Amino acid sequence: MEFTDPKVQSALIAAAVTIATLLLRAITKPIWERNFHKFKLESDYTYDQRKKVKEAISKHKVPLLNSAESLNHRLWNFF
Repeated sequence: MEFTDPKVQSALIAAAVTIATLLLRAITKPIWERNFHKFKLESDYTYDQRKKVKEAISKHKVPLLNSAESLNHRLWNFF
């Protein structure tokens, strides 16, 4: 078996790249998943908080607008 044969060289390079990729993936996967999990938790929390704020605003928006309109009419009548 000669290492100068192009077929053997390409097979060895392919095997080395595959092994290197698997090792790199094994090292980086836990770090990536932990950081992604933190990001997902933070983004879900932010989304939930924005949703609660929008719900609170929409809950009080109509009565507030009615009160403001009533006050506006009262001030018009006052003048």
